[in-house]
Amino acid sequence: MLKTPLKDILRTTSKHLSKLKGLGIKTAEDLLLYFPRTYNDRSDLTKITELRTDQVNTVRGTLTSFFSQRTKYGKYISRGVLTDDTGSIEVIWFNQPHLKRILFKGMGVILTGKLKFSFGKMSMQSPAYELVREEQIHSARIVPTYH
Repeated sequence: MLKTPLKDILRTTSKHLSKLKGLGIKTAEDLLLYFPRTYNDRSDLTKITELRTDQVNTVRGTLTSFFSQRTKYGKYISRGVLTDDTGSIEVIWFNQPHLKRILFKGMGVILTGKLKFSFGKMSMQSPAYELVREEQIHSARIVPTYH
């Protein structure tokens, strides 16, 4: 059973199967024994007043403001304000117009990214986001990183 080729087990495209083969994953056993190269600890949630510019921060809060706008060059900028019980911070995403369908004012989110100082103020620029749920997948836990 473990020596069964992936094409007999998985319902996927031949392109995806060739990418798996390039990683050395050809059988069910190879897939089960393919471990992450490292783990990122994103379980340590930081308060907004304790954010640091020299490290990746994970912060949980509520979007008290969120809007998307188009620049004069045709690019999109999505801006919001994330607030927790200690303060608030501006959040900016570049060229991600789909965010206006996902993120809304009053929504609970967890953001992971670096704090940057630009235009005279601190902000999180293009952080990874995840909506607050019962069980988080990509943030507020230890996350595996594959090749």
